[in-house]
Amino acid sequence: MNTPAHVIFATVAFAQPYELHRTIAAITVALAPDVSLYVMAAVSLYVLGLSPSYVFDTLYFSDVWQEVFKIDNSVFV
Repeated sequence: MNTPAHVIFATVAFAQPYELHRTIAAITVALAPDVSLYVMAAVSLYVLGLSPSYVFDTLYFSDVWQEVFKIDNSVFV
């Protein structure tokens, strides 16, 4: 699943129209599995200075990055 799908499913399942705190919590928890992606991409792009094509065409699909994503996405299950 990707980030927009996480947010859609969490919002449908847990958000309430007149309970802003609950809705914000649902969206925050939905974003949590993808935090590692954003951190690793940001470090690769802005700290290490790697090109976006290398980060998203090579590193994103590397075994190491995919293992991190598997762990992050299964913690909440």
